[in-house]
Amino acid sequence: MDGNDVLQVYEATRKAAEHARGGAGPVLIECKTMRMKGHAEHDDARYVPEEEFDEWRKKDPILRYQKYLAQHKLMTEEEKGAVEARIEKEIREDVALAEASAFPQPEEAARPVWA
Repeated sequence: MDGNDVLQVYEATRKAAEHARGGAGPVLIECKTMRMKGHAEHDDARYVPEEEFDEWRKKDPILRYQKYLAQHKLMTEEEKGAVEARIEKEIREDVALAEASAFPQPEEAARPVWA
């Protein structure tokens, strides 16, 4: 499916979760999208033609969903601004917490990580 279409991804995920929770077994969802950065922090992705990035920027899932919400009058500009302000505040608080936190002990790097 189009991995940049929020509603398609939501609907497929909802159905897959319902299927799995109903005991019918696992489900694999394939969402086609584009990684807009390189494979790692040091990778500037210069091997990807700029035209390809330009084409995928037009398919940005956030912008597409914002447009959908506006066209269907599901969110006002004021509501959008409130959501953006809440997100920015949360990010600032989380960054401050991370920067104020102590570094982990070196031996922690060798410990498996999972949730």
